[in-house]
Amino acid sequence: MKIGMITIGQSPRDDVVPEIIRTIRDTSDLEIIQKGALDGLKGKQLDKIRAKEETKKKVFVTRLNDGSEIKVDKKKLMPKFEEKINELDKKVDLITYLCAGKFPEFKTETPILDPNKLVKGYLQSFEIDSLGLMIPSPDQLSVIPPQYEALGFEVEAVSYSPYEGIDIAEKAKAMKGCELIFLDCFGYTIEMKEKVREITDTPTVLTRTILARGLAELI
Repeated sequence: MKIGMITIGQSPRDDVVPEIIRTIRDTSDLEIIQKGALDGLKGKQLDKIRAKEETKKKVFVTRLNDGSEIKVDKKKLMPKFEEKINELDKKVDLITYLCAGKFPEFKTETPILDPNKLVKGYLQSFEIDSLGLMIPSPDQLSVIPPQYEALGFEVEAVSYSPYEGIDIAEKAKAMKGCELIFLDCFGYTIEMKEKVREITDTPTVLTRTILARGLAELI
């Protein structure tokens, strides 16, 4: 099976895809083709797509090839993201995103597995009231939590960037007492998930592994 994976940053996502592959386990019939919406961009080209103060509530957080974080304007990103979808369309068996954000419907002949929809369906299967939510930017605190409150959860949200090398422990403590914790960014690693679960003593789920297990069903 040939799967196209698109990041909103720059590919390859060597911090994400290897963990997805390890989680899938049986990858003998799997080929992954990576593309990034920001591939080939640098300097002033990247500056044009960065989120500005007036657009900070419409922001995606992602990673460049050098490992640094970049916040991008969603509206400016979408045409470049759609270009990558079109490059993969009809050349792979399935397209998916290395981003848990909300995307518009794209018209393709190739099926798309949308992690945002996959994750929300998964979370709604839990009979719980309270959800701890970790997101990568404080700019998103007024935007993303309401999406999960609309699913019926009482949300305790914190922001923590997976790309800045700061200790996750203090942020994790703020979600103690929730019935379930969700780390809502592909930048969060399995190691981060385990640390959050250990600190909070709470079941913790991770975007990249939810996607990996969904893909494993198809392979």
